[in-house]
Amino acid sequence: MMLRLLAFAFLLNTGFSAPLTDSFAPFYSDAAVFENALAAADSPTTTQKVSGITLPHHLLAADLIAAGLAQISEQKYDKIVIITPDHFGRGGTVFSTTKKNFRTIFGAVSVDQDSASQLLSNPLITESNLFSHEHGVRVFLPFLRKYFPDTPIAPLAIKISATPEELRNLISSLPEILTPATLILQSTDFSHYLPEENAEIQDQKTLRALASGNPDVIFALDEPDNLDSRGAQFVQFSLQKNFFGASPAVFANRNSQFYSDEPVAETTSYLVQFWSAEPLDFPNEKYFFAGDTFFGRGIWEKFSNEARREKMLQKILEITHGAKMIINLEGVIRASCGEAANPYELCIPLDFALPIFQRLNIVAVGLANNHRHDFGEAGYTEMKRLLSDNSIAFFESDEPVEFPEFELAAFTDLDNYGIPRYQPIIQKSDLDFLGESANSKPRFAFIHWGSEFVIEPNSRDRELAAWLRERGVELIIGSHSHRASELKCDLDFCQIFSLGNFIFDQPWDYTSGKILEIDFFENGNYFLKTHGIPNFYTDF
Repeated sequence: MMLRLLAFAFLLNTGFSAPLTDSFAPFYSDAAVFENALAAADSPTTTQKVSGITLPHHLLAADLIAAGLAQISEQKYDKIVIITPDHFGRGGTVFSTTKKNFRTIFGAVSVDQDSASQLLSNPLITESNLFSHEHGVRVFLPFLRKYFPDTPIAPLAIKISATPEELRNLISSLPEILTPATLILQSTDFSHYLPEENAEIQDQKTLRALASGNPDVIFALDEPDNLDSRGAQFVQFSLQKNFFGASPAVFANRNSQFYSDEPVAETTSYLVQFWSAEPLDFPNEKYFFAGDTFFGRGIWEKFSNEARREKMLQKILEITHGAKMIINLEGVIRASCGEAANPYELCIPLDFALPIFQRLNIVAVGLANNHRHDFGEAGYTEMKRLLSDNSIAFFESDEPVEFPEFELAAFTDLDNYGIPRYQPIIQKSDLDFLGESANSKPRFAFIHWGSEFVIEPNSRDRELAAWLRERGVELIIGSHSHRASELKCDLDFCQIFSLGNFIFDQPWDYTSGKILEIDFFENGNYFLKTHGIPNFYTDF
């Protein structure tokens, strides 16, 4: 009798917890919502290796969960680490895991016991029964049972109170359970409790944080205005960058208002992210910006060879997949090019350049640079006529150009017409024409500035950037230096000081280039990422 009383007292003190070696019972009893989402998931599978995915944990967005997992369903993983917020604060420590397996309406999902044991060697992680009702994990298990029936999981819950120091401690121990064949599934919903319009503003801030390349920017985000777990996003970002060498691509940005015809005062938004060391292509509306581009002189001589030109174009199309391109056109397009008076007169023969424009889907070219007047005002006027006659849009330094998804202003702070070469020319008042934006489209600036072969802005460039920010510019795309810079973002603004060379006849190893990709979502938000490119002049 005494033993029974002691056992009863023990159960009272432990909250009648079931033994931790048992399996958790199914959390969802209705299979229909899962079956319907699985049946509707017609996303093509990706052949690129995906090491991380970020999905919503609301069944309202079951279609996004299924679509995301469907795309990676043919990949082979040794385990799936699920990182979730501890929604109800049930964990005994700041981080929690479990050794218990899970039952679902479609069958059992096993926990990787070795990973659980390794996690529990960290004193900040304890075993918990919170996963019995943690929808941040449970919502995925029926899908994982269908798509990855033999792959064990390693669940990990993070309290909202987790500090940066505690999160870094966690990250330092996680590589012990990771392999190149591990998938990290980040369970995160984004902006909470705001009307759709306000939520989309917060989502754009989060998209900039993801584009920054710096996991620490995640700590500037707000819970819950931006997301429900800074910790989960920071852990994903850090591990993908430092362990897998992966970067994010965003498949979708959607708001819960999408699922209701009636206005909703408090919404939740979703960002479906894929993390890969390889470029991923999703069917979003997108534009690619490329930097210093010249189709004359050595480029004409080398790539008049059809086979060599085709090899170069194929390499570019592997990145852009034929999406719209916008370039900084260095030089003057002319009906014919004779002998150059000096090496700084950049002439581009129309019959050579036009097929390249068409093949790469170059829809617009920037003329705001220090080579536009290489052949005087008459040459400049002729170039604009030739571009117009061949349906190539161009933009100068006098008014914003409207694209369906954004507004683009162009500037040059360096010119070669009427003033000494490379003398700064933009005055603050020259930007007044921007005024207040007449629409809700994001405003970008394509600017020709800085010094050749320099990758960081000087005091003059920083001053110009500040002026442009004051006038509502939220993205600056730079050119002129022939060397590529890093994309840098805070929550309200992004800048790539220089895209460097796109196609240019400079053989030096200190030149470099990148292409900037801008993916637009149905709600008007966008995501930025860069792609490194070779020196086509020397490498092809």
